[in-house]
Parts: sequence; C-alpha cells; structure tokens
Amino acid sequence: MATRKVEITTAKIPQLFPDAVYHKLISAAEHPLFNYNGFEPGRTILQKGHVKSPGLRAFSQDVIYDRDITIEVRDGIKLYADVFRPVNSGEAPVPVIIPWSPYGKTGTGPQNYDFMAPYRAGIAKDRTSGYEKFEVSINLQPGRSDD
Repeated sequence: MATRKVEITTAKIPQLFPDAVYHKLISAAEHPLFNYNGFEPGRTILQKGHVKSPGLRAFSQDVIYDRDITIEVRDGIKLYADVFRPVNSGEAPVPVIIPWSPYGKTGTGPQNYDFMAPYRAGIAKDRTSGYEKFEVSINLQPGRSDD
C-alpha cells in the first residue's frame, strides 16, 4: 500500500482546524519572562554573603564567576558557559558543576523554578541562589553542613 505525503502549508492550517484561535508569537525580547543580559564574557568576584536578589540564598564563600566562557567541543562547535568556583580553586581540586539547558543559563530564560512547576517544585526560594538553571545544595567540604 502506497502512502501519500500531504503537504500542509500555513494557509491550510486554519482550514484543518477552524475552531482554533491563532495569535502571532511575540519576539523573545518582548516576552514578559525574557531576562537575557547579553553576551558579556568577563570575570566577577562574588563576595561571601552575596545575594542576587532579596529572599535568595547567600553565597557561603567568595566565588569566582566567569561569564560566557568558550568551550570548544571536538567537532569544533563553540559552547558558552558560566563557571562558578571558589576563589581558592587554584590551590586544590574542586568538583566540576555543569549547568546545562537549551533555554538559557545562570538564571536566565523562562525555564526556572518560579515558572516550571507549581510552588517552585517544592524548592524554597531561600534554598537557591538565583543563578541556577537547576541547582542543588551540596556540601562540598567533609564535616561541614550548609543546612
């Protein structure tokens, strides 16, 4: 039995779905959840106690924030990441933390705890820094608790 390919054009969609209501999509910059600050490679030291905004968790130590760092993968594609690490990370090995999302990084984009699930997915606002895409509180120093 032969299958027939049906070409659906934009003009045919309202004919196929006459009860649907169509709205023109707005640009990302006009979207109420748009919060991208632009491409700005650079380094900032976030001091112990730094809070991105009221109600969020304060940093428990001084942190180097390297923004828009280029990572070239083996096929030559360039990815850009934000890297957070303790200021003393040159003195001893530290774990690698890779925040990943196709929808922004470092707390940008509409996919964040405030909008992705009811009640922030059960995660209290004061448990995250506001820089996360997805974030977890991890005790990186043996014998110390941040809770």
